[in-house]
Amino acid sequence: MNRLKLLCDLASESENEGALEVARVQSLLVVGTAYSPLIYGINFDITYKEFMKLIVQVFENFKKNPNMTEKIVIVFFNCF
Repeated sequence: MNRLKLLCDLASESENEGALEVARVQSLLVVGTAYSPLIYGINFDITYKEFMKLIVQVFENFKKNPNMTEKIVIVFFNCF
């Protein structure tokens, strides 16, 4: 997760990158933050109970930041 944040910071500060590229990296950061339990915690032999624990963590991420859904939608539509 720290590498993703670093990538976003570097893209934001880069003079060679346009606004669209920065928006794409920011969208990746927002989605990566929201769904990080699923991205980093899932594996091929996961049980239903373990999977549901990851889903609960995703919902907790959205509870912590209620504007995250709006950010994902705004950034997604700004990328295209």
